Amino acid sequence: MATVTEKSLERYGARKASERGIYTVKLAIIRGQGWPDHTLFKKGKVGFIEYKADENSKFQKLQKYYLDLLDKLGFQVAVCWSREQVDAFLEEFDK
Repeated sequence: MATVTEKSLERYGARKASERGIYTVKLAIIRGQGWPDHTLFKKGKVGFIEYKADENSKFQKLQKYYLDLLDKLGFQVAVCWSREQVDAFLEEFDK
């Protein structure tokens, strides 16, 4: 399987979300450190995706903090390192 970069996976996620009518935003808050790569909006719901090149990619300290916090607050949150994971998350989010 070809190696996927975080940037290419992020572009894929934005394209697939748009095809489903899901609005994606890349927020650069807190100097861009730690916040998930995409914030997703649709039908009054908000979700978050952090893209990683592979399952062994390291998290910044703030990334883990925000992902855990958003999950505890009840939002749909995912860490995706493959197109299949992106597709599965978007399908679940779109229900």
